This record gives sequence, structure tokens and C-alpha cells, in this order.
Amino acid sequence: MTKRLMLAMLCAAAMLALGGVATAEAKTLSYGDAKVLAKKLAQKQVRGRKVVSFHLQQPSRIGSTTLVFPYDDRTKDDVFCTALVVVKSTTSGRFTTIKARFTKVKCNGIPSEVLRFEALTRRAQRDLRTNTAATVDALDQVKRSTRACRTVKVPKTRLRDGQALFDIALVEALERPNDAAVGNFVASLVDADVSNPTLAAGAAAWADYLATVRELPDVSNPCALLKQWRSAGYASAAAPIDFAAYRALDRRAGRDSRTIEKAASLMLRRGVFPNASIGFTTDGLLLQVGAKLGITGGADKAKAVLG
Repeated sequence: MTKRLMLAMLCAAAMLALGGVATAEAKTLSYGDAKVLAKKLAQKQVRGRKVVSFHLQQPSRIGSTTLVFPYDDRTKDDVFCTALVVVKSTTSGRFTTIKARFTKVKCNGIPSEVLRFEALTRRAQRDLRTNTAATVDALDQVKRSTRACRTVKVPKTRLRDGQALFDIALVEALERPNDAAVGNFVASLVDADVSNPTLAAGAAAWADYLATVRELPDVSNPCALLKQWRSAGYASAAAPIDFAAYRALDRRAGRDSRTIEKAASLMLRRGVFPNASIGFTTDGLLLQVGAKLGITGGADKAKAVLG
């Protein structure tokens, strides 16, 4: 099915507003009533356009009688459509009718390079999930080290450096059990050699981010290092790591993360499943953060919540 035909079908559906049942309820349109009707309208797309996933986000209220839901869907043929679902109640005498319709419809095919990055991200997410037990063990070790240092007093002038030890330990606990999987992901992104400048920058940033993490000093037991430093009176010469070098790496990683997030945002706008878009980010991949979706559905609901 062509993109043009797909758009025409969605526009046609937009004119076929769903009528609510006449009722004597209050005139203000409730979120519950609007949600039911908006979802019914969205579900018509599943049957008529081979939609594999749709999302209705939290609505905005336009007066007491209208709610507007941001909407997007993706078809089996990788066409991505965005629209607004307007749900409006009309009262005449004692009776209220609620109708839903589409407006501001836009449809485009998902670019092949975006689909490639999506596939690589989803594979990386699966690979990282196989290391869940090892990652949890590493995180538990950091937690134990943190508890062991609850009573350690650190001068105000050293608080920032002391906290850095635990920050490094946390990053390493997340990345080191998954280093091979992340390395394969990064290599695949770079090898994809995409032409889109935002995606290319995201791939390069991922490569640099991984390099910064691998350059971090080994801080497997931050409490032990902090106590050793305390024994030396927190003298600069006795610092357990080169804190200036760490801060430089931290700033570099921050720049990389922002570039990666721009690429992830582009992927989301072009139709990538939300959890794959989030999974492309550093926190999303390493922390396995899932998308906070509104109302979802489709012929393949597993894709809507993958992550």
C-alpha cells in the first residue's frame, strides 16, 4: 500500500466521527468518556490500515467540552502517521452527544536509515537483557559499598570528589557487565555509515561515550577508596584518583549524551517505536528505561511496549 493511499484512508476515517450515546450527564466532558471514544477511533485504524502500533498521549483540554489527544501510529508497511484526535461534547437541552475525529493528519514512510538504527537498538536491548543478573550483582556491590560509608564524614571541600567515586562505581556497574554488548552495538552503528547527519553524529557520539567510560579509573569499591583517603587526611596528594581528569571525561560524556539524545529524538519523530528511541540513549540502554506511554494498541502490541 502506498504512502499516498495510506494518508487518504486516514483522512477518510477522520471525517467519520464516532457518535456518543445521548445522555443526561453533566455538560463538562470527562476524561474517561473522551478516552473511550478516542481509543475506539484509534482502533478503527488497526482494522482498516494494518496498524501495528498506535499511541494516544495525555490530552489537553480546550474549554469544558473538548479534549485533544496527540496521536501517532505505525503500519505494517512502516508508514508513520501523526494527528490530533479531537473529542468534543455537544449539549442540546437535556441530551449530550460526544464525537471524536482526526485532524492535522501527516503520514510519511520511515527512512531506511532510521529503521536500521532501530533494529540495531532493539538487538542491543535484547543482548543487554541477557546480562541482567551480572548487572544486578554489580549494582548490589555498589549499594553495599554505599551503605558501608554512611557514617564517613567528608569535609565540604571534598564532598564533590567523594561523590564522584560513587558516581564512577555506578556507571561501571552498569557498563562493565555489558561492555561486549555495548561494544557490538557501537561498532554496528559506526559500520552503518548513515548519511543523515544527526544519526551519523549520534553514532560517533556513542563511540566516544563508550571510549570515555572505558577510560574511567577502576572504582569497584568506592567506600574503601574513600576511607583510605580519609586516613590520609583527604590530602590532594593522596587522592584515590585524578579527579580533574575524571571531570574532563564527565564533561565529554555529557556532550556525547546530548548528541545521542538528539539522534534519539529524530528517530522518535520519524516513527521509531518509543522504547527503541529511548533505548538508543545512554541512560535508556544501560538502565533499560521504558517509555511512559498513554493509551496504546495495535495489531502487534508487543512492539508498542518493547524495551
